[in-house]
Amino acid sequence: MSEPFCSPALSGEVKRQQLSRFILITCIALISFFPINILLPSFPALAAQFDTPTADVALSISLFTLVFSISQLIAGPLSDKWGPKEVLLGCITLSILGSPRRCSPATSP
Repeated sequence: MSEPFCSPALSGEVKRQQLSRFILITCIALISFFPINILLPSFPALAAQFDTPTADVALSISLFTLVFSISQLIAGPLSDKWGPKEVLLGCITLSILGSPRRCSPATSP
């Protein structure tokens, strides 16, 4: 049996595409860590601003990471079912609808 012909240029192009995909997937995976890296140096300032212990600030970061990972488990199958554009627009809409409630001043009794 003869082996299929594969030109060196085509083989190099395939390897380049595989490397590009690997780099893209790696960068997408690393994006989720940027909010954590931004917040870590500001722990003492956040604790002072909100008058809470640093442990509570650390707990909030842990909860953020937990909720982010759970949201990925939910968004993935929804994206497969309805398409990534619809899921993204739904998440943006949900964020816009929830923002005024979180930005409104708290009323204290």
